[in-house]
Amino acid sequence: MAGKVLVTGRDVNIRTLLEFRLDQEGYTVVVSKDGPQALEQASAEQPDLIILDLAEPHEDGLKFLEQVRSRLESTSIPIFVLSTYRKEELDSKSIHLNDVEFLLKPFSPRELVADVNRIICSGQSSAAASGRTGPM
Repeated sequence: MAGKVLVTGRDVNIRTLLEFRLDQEGYTVVVSKDGPQALEQASAEQPDLIILDLAEPHEDGLKFLEQVRSRLESTSIPIFVLSTYRKEELDSKSIHLNDVEFLLKPFSPRELVADVNRIICSGQSSAAASGRTGPM
């Protein structure tokens, strides 16, 4: 089950962990350290999934969500957000959170890989497929 995943976020430890685990599963992993770089890579690489580590509700990550959704070629790319904040806490900051899936930190790498597999296999966000739109 191969696919391309773009991993972005400021935390080098999270990026490294995700890159390692997804590479072990056979995914091609593209890594970026911030929103502007990720936006460029999303456009150039056209990944099957974007994983955004939103370490805090800083404008960079939310701005990235807004920008990636406004670009025609990337509007259908599923986005998976890792956050210490619940979706409800961030809803007022961005109108683009209704079409992303959230996984609350700390998270299980095994659970994340299972979600990535499901999203890429289905070709759509598992939030849309399963009705799960945020942390339980």
